[in-house]
Amino acid sequence: MADLALAASPALAGHAEPGRHGARQGEAGVRIVERADFALAAILGRRGDPAPTLAAARRGFAIDLPRKPRAVEGASGSVKSATFLWAGPDRWLALARPRPTGDWLAAFHGGGLGGPALVDLTGGRGWISIAGPRARDALARLVAVDLDPRVFAPGDVALTALAHMPATLWRPEAGDGFEALFDRSMAGSIWRALEHSCAAFGMDFAREA
Repeated sequence: MADLALAASPALAGHAEPGRHGARQGEAGVRIVERADFALAAILGRRGDPAPTLAAARRGFAIDLPRKPRAVEGASGSVKSATFLWAGPDRWLALARPRPTGDWLAAFHGGGLGGPALVDLTGGRGWISIAGPRARDALARLVAVDLDPRVFAPGDVALTALAHMPATLWRPEAGDGFEALFDRSMAGSIWRALEHSCAAFGMDFAREA
């Protein structure tokens, strides 16, 4: 997959300004950070025959790609940190931060017949991290997912809707927050929904440098 020199502006640019939003009293109940420096690709394995794709992941990143709605972390020589998210049968999303240079998914090439197709999604998605003591309460208003930590545990992934718009939601293994990917074309509507949902709790919004 070719490395593209042009980087898209953050998805929420023009919609959201960094700073405090909603209730102003006391500590903000929700903290949202927009991630800007990342690369995202879809890995589309051959339906019903994932073996070449699974082997490539082990070879390149020393991981077993999840076969159920989970996230796993990996690394390679050119990628400090990569997250692989289950995205359906024999499909995954590969997310690297900071954005690597070069063909960071080269391990998935050259697998011969049955190897996966790779689709660069970096410019088409936005990524936000949601944390804080009231993050679960605010997010529960927007997704049809049981966010109880006994049900939606660290490492779990949900292909869901965020305010009725398609999104991928997951919990990182570390911390008590949430991560979400959404379509860039829906950024304005996503932001308005987040503002409304977080208003009563107070929300601090920041954008990754």
